[in-house]
Amino acid sequence: MVYLDQKMIADNSALVRTHILRQSVKISIDYSMQSKPGAWRIYDVCVEGVGLISNYRNQFNDILLKESPYQLIARLKSKSESTT
Repeated sequence: MVYLDQKMIADNSALVRTHILRQSVKISIDYSMQSKPGAWRIYDVCVEGVGLISNYRNQFNDILLKESPYQLIARLKSKSESTT
């Protein structure tokens, strides 16, 4: 992993840009961070221009067009339980 730079977005948020180098491939990964008491926390990861938050939001919207919020929550609980 190669650290490129960081940019303060506001007093309590920053963007950290990195690249992961694998053989001849360079993958851009940006971390959106927010200051919480005592530490900085990552709240979004953007891989090659695609952010996890926007990706999840799009997936949730697609599901909610066809199913109820209760069904979405049931799906999330089921996936969470299967990974532990």
